[in-house]
Amino acid sequence: MEQVTTLSIISGVLAILLILSGIRLRLSGEPYKFIMLNAHKLLSAGIIALLVIVTIQHQKEIDVGFKGISLFVLSALFLITALGTGGILTGESKSKNTIKILHRISSVLTVIMIPVIWLLCH
Repeated sequence: MEQVTTLSIISGVLAILLILSGIRLRLSGEPYKFIMLNAHKLLSAGIIALLVIVTIQHQKEIDVGFKGISLFVLSALFLITALGTGGILTGESKSKNTIKILHRISSVLTVIMIPVIWLLCH
């Protein structure tokens, strides 16, 4: 149980860093700076890896039930949307404003899901 708590806290801290790096990218304007963009992408990959580990640990240690699994699936959908729209933003897109809005909303919803899952599954 202690490992799940530690990994959840680390995921939350990384999520905050991810949001801050995203805000920094947005404020720096396009074209995005190479180092900041890659740091943002690496943080997202790190969060994904940790969330997979936390999800597996939750299922082993805690009976999360249907509600917990539903929250994990919803969170995964938000995360996939954030990743997909983030990837589109690094390329050329005709509907960039719509994609930016979807990216911001799905990113925030993904981060909100971390404490929601924690509170409802414990």
